[in-house]
Amino acid sequence: NEFHLSKLTSNQRIHELEFYYPTTKNKTVVDKSAFMKGFIDLIFEWQGKYYILDWKSNYIENGYEMPALENAMLEHQYDLQYSVYSVCLFRWLKARGMKDSEWLSKFGGIIYLFIRGTTESKGCYFKSSEKLPSIEDCLKRINHLMGQIG
Repeated sequence: NEFHLSKLTSNQRIHELEFYYPTTKNKTVVDKSAFMKGFIDLIFEWQGKYYILDWKSNYIENGYEMPALENAMLEHQYDLQYSVYSVCLFRWLKARGMKDSEWLSKFGGIIYLFIRGTTESKGCYFKSSEKLPSIEDCLKRINHLMGQIG
């Protein structure tokens, strides 16, 4: 039961899922400047769980093994990016009937594919949902950082 992106059906994947994320605490202003617009490269469902996949074209001088990928994830703040994506997926699933209590059983994790170095054993950064921050922690971090910007 090996995973292959190429074997996912069109019903199991969503490409370039567009989202809007509120960026200010000012609820009286509702215009484009109050939202961050983004696209999640790929959301897919496999074995009953949803995954977020993001393609990266970064050149990583130290190679594409896990220590170098972990450094790139922190250096480019992709951990913040996947926090935003996780909250967006959570809200998307809730809008389709998921209960809050089902999140951990429905979310499989995040995958970052560094396409310049992807081989069978390199270039793939994966974190399962159990190793990711909770939705509450993601929201706290995002709101804290958005508060510093706004």
